[in-house]
Amino acid sequence: MATALHAQIEQLEDLKASLSSAAPAPPTARPDNIPAADVADFERMIHATLEAWHVPGDNHVIYDPTSAELSVDGQPRKSRGRGMRSILHAAFAVSLARRNTARDLIHPGFVVLDTPVLTYRRPEDPHEERPELMTYDVVENFYRDLLDNPPGQVIVIENPTPPASIRGRAAVHAFSVDGSVRKGFFPPRDRQ
Repeated sequence: MATALHAQIEQLEDLKASLSSAAPAPPTARPDNIPAADVADFERMIHATLEAWHVPGDNHVIYDPTSAELSVDGQPRKSRGRGMRSILHAAFAVSLARRNTARDLIHPGFVVLDTPVLTYRRPEDPHEERPELMTYDVVENFYRDLLDNPPGQVIVIENPTPPASIRGRAAVHAFSVDGSVRKGFFPPRDRQ
């Protein structure tokens, strides 16, 4: 009986060794496999969005698929002031939605932007941590472009009220203020 047990143990050890050597090693890094033409097309789409919003500069966009980060006019997004970072993040999300819906690629059909222009500061504002030259009409052109060329449904969660020229064309809901119809983004439980 002991011999049979030893033989079975040897068989199991051989099986274990063959299984561990047959399993492929996981890749050390995920290759992005995004064709260069697609990256260039996406960069052009972001450039067009920034131009439509009248963001100052040449708006030469470079997208790094490995880090999923933008550089605009040779400056990485993360090194910009918070207002410009917000605008560039919004441009990224809107451009991705536009590109995917225009090419019938996967996209949920809506974009949610949380305070994309709240941190915008005019150049002379001393409270901006890193002031950058911005035109005065970036906010208005941001909203106008989203209304004229929507990438699907766009939900902008913002503290300031949109410009007067936009309010008549967009559904604007004020939440949690005196006299508002709704107290929050989601309807109250008793209305469901």
